[in-house]
Amino acid sequence: MIVQALTPFLKRYLTLAKIFSLSYFEWDETKGKIILRDEKHHLKVKGWMVLEAIYVIVQALLIRSRGFDLVEKFSAALILILYLACLILRFERRVDLVPMLVNNWSLSEAYKKFGRDRRPSHHTRFETTCRLFYSLVDVCIILDPLLVAILTIVLPCKIPFVGGMLLCGRPKTIATTAMTLFLALMEFVVMLTMFLGTFQYTGYTLLTGIFILYTECGSFLARKFDNFELSFLKYMELQVLEKLVNGAIRGRILLVVFLMMPVLQILSCFGFLMLLKGSVLNSTIFFALYFDCVCFTLLILNSSAKLFINTRAWMSHLTPTKDKTNRRIMRSLTPLKIQFGNNFVDALTPLIFQEFCVKQTGSLLVFARSQHAHG
Repeated sequence: MIVQALTPFLKRYLTLAKIFSLSYFEWDETKGKIILRDEKHHLKVKGWMVLEAIYVIVQALLIRSRGFDLVEKFSAALILILYLACLILRFERRVDLVPMLVNNWSLSEAYKKFGRDRRPSHHTRFETTCRLFYSLVDVCIILDPLLVAILTIVLPCKIPFVGGMLLCGRPKTIATTAMTLFLALMEFVVMLTMFLGTFQYTGYTLLTGIFILYTECGSFLARKFDNFELSFLKYMELQVLEKLVNGAIRGRILLVVFLMMPVLQILSCFGFLMLLKGSVLNSTIFFALYFDCVCFTLLILNSSAKLFINTRAWMSHLTPTKDKTNRRIMRSLTPLKIQFGNNFVDALTPLIFQEFCVKQTGSLLVFARSQHAHG
């Protein structure tokens, strides 16, 4: 099952988040499930968020006070939007327990009895893709902050981070060297805590919820039922799971992701293409971010769209029965939908999303070229 494939990643994440006090939850090995940490650790999590919010405010003020060229302005906007998205996703007046309950339910014996995803021990292509994506994210969570720290030391004037902007133009002295190392460490810690704290919501609430529903739907559609009543009963179980997943993600998480992700994808692609012939480290950071954005959105949108397409196709192929009640039930069935706000992902959403990103990136490149020509 997909849950078994992703559980090692979840355990490793919660262990790392516990070390830095970045999550309200932790993994209890004796109980074999996620538990809520005590109030003392909640204050530490909120303390990190306050420090990160101060960093973002200082960064915005420094960017406003300094003159940047076009590429640097878009780079600065990208970093600010990324950090703001991380803060918004993590901001909770009260700890939302629904994601924890969904994850725990997927790990429980009740889910094993409910689940129809009982495939052979070998990994499916979808499971392999998920494993690769989570492995990539694990690497990028460490690699991106490390690259930013290196850039703060090597090229402080070329990056729109607080450390780089404070160091730019300073003469090389012992005090400046010490300050450089301190600010590089600060940049590493800020980005690392931002990414680690946020991935609980994007990776282990949003993605896992959609993946569980997707695999369960695939198993349901692969089965052959003896009668309509049994198939309807099993489909109702899927609809209950759909409500659970949407209850965990539709209110804030998926809505913020769909608002911020196009902007991040457009700006990261633009920054990578503009810096391709310049700084290798800068372009590497933008490419890593762009690649993560594309993989993330494709996994979410394609899985969600297939849920809608496949269940709608299943309903269209249902054979009408003579029973009047069953015919009414068939007409009342609706496809499975992943919802964000008052909208949902349908068959064309992935195409529309990527088309929008490509067009806007192209427009930015044309605009940048015209600005360069007139400059």
